[in-house]
Amino acid sequence: MDLYTLTKNNIKRYNWAAIIEDQKNSYLTVKKYCDLNHIAESSFYKNKAKLTGGSSKSDRNIHSHFIPAVLTNKMTNMITLKIDGHEISCTEDVLRKIVKAL
Repeated sequence: MDLYTLTKNNIKRYNWAAIIEDQKNSYLTVKKYCDLNHIAESSFYKNKAKLTGGSSKSDRNIHSHFIPAVLTNKMTNMITLKIDGHEISCTEDVLRKIVKAL
């Protein structure tokens, strides 16, 4: 392999690492993130698996059902859920009632 190919591969790895980190920090599902950024979801998982050594199919199954929740203010016990770019804030008690009702 020549120097050009090695450099090109390193740039691709760096770019995919940045994309994967950006998706993680966006609080969007992988599907929504990929749709908004015109990335094939299969390419996202394939490259994530290459970088992390994981299985793209198992990653897809785990992450397709995961929605992150962020505790934003511990002093007031308010919880803010960030889902697909939308935010919903409520107290722990209200969240427990919602989850129980489901």
